[in-house]
Amino acid sequence: MKIFVNDIPEKGTETELNIPVEDFDLSDEGLLLKEPVALKVNLERIGSKVLIRGTIRTSVQLECSRCLEEFSHQIDEPFTSTFFPFQERPKDPDLELGSEDLDISYYDGKTIDLAELVREQILLSIPINPLCRPKCRGLCPECGMNPNEGKCACTGSKGDFRRLKSKDFNE
Repeated sequence: MKIFVNDIPEKGTETELNIPVEDFDLSDEGLLLKEPVALKVNLERIGSKVLIRGTIRTSVQLECSRCLEEFSHQIDEPFTSTFFPFQERPKDPDLELGSEDLDISYYDGKTIDLAELVREQILLSIPINPLCRPKCRGLCPECGMNPNEGKCACTGSKGDFRRLKSKDFNE
């Protein structure tokens, strides 16, 4: 997934790539890709700077933060990133970054490797609290059954004090 900077025409170019699942190992982050990554990018060279705009489409396997069931999460994310030559990076280690600096990366030599950019965009698109469905009911606090799959026999009067009625405190 390397792009040769000198091969990018001044007017820019568009390219589409289908990256096999095997090319991305996201196991360190606890993620598993379910389908190849479809990458569509527009590359534009402005002097030594390269502007990359594109879209990433794929699917990852996640665990629901409420019911702990695994589910497939679709990713369809647009992104923009600007690459500068490595020698143009700020030299001050105490330099504070602004929000406009978050989409800036640096390339060394004559190529830009899109692998890290794609990996980063996939990780940024994962929700903090993934849900298998918008109205996931979580797990029963008494028996641990998943109420999304059926009703359990628990009364709901023990364990979860949010479900108690005022009469339960008078007993």
